[in-house]
Amino acid sequence: MAAYPNNTFDVVRITDPATTLFSGLLQPLRLIDSPPPSIGNQLSWFTSPGTAGENVGPNARMPVLSFILMGWGGLLLSAVAGFITSFLLFKLPQYLPKGMISTALMTYIYVTAVLGITDFALGIGLWFDLSINIFVLIVFMGLISKQLSHSSN
Repeated sequence: MAAYPNNTFDVVRITDPATTLFSGLLQPLRLIDSPPPSIGNQLSWFTSPGTAGENVGPNARMPVLSFILMGWGGLLLSAVAGFITSFLLFKLPQYLPKGMISTALMTYIYVTAVLGITDFALGIGLWFDLSINIFVLIVFMGLISKQLSHSSN
């Protein structure tokens, strides 16, 4: 990887790839105490040892994250994440009805999908939140439409 000369990414220590990948979902659910140090933190600590232990460094983009977690097989994970994000950004609006509520919903989906690109661990937690919020919204709108249909009869 040309962005990390001399195999700099080999200094990153990942104890459990699943915990690292899903920390954005597991920590808010209180299934883990604290997330492991991010890849960006560890790379910054390696290049600037004086910052060791501080929360500094870039977010690891999906291709870098998947490569460090799973080696060359991580490219498949990166492709799947790309397909999901692409669907949320470009195909899903075709299936939504046009209107104010759909526009607000699509804005929420867009922001969530874009954050999933820049920080995948955070994005997984946000995609989980998005699915719960959409479910609650559908149930709420169903109850409202049911109430409106009963009151018009």
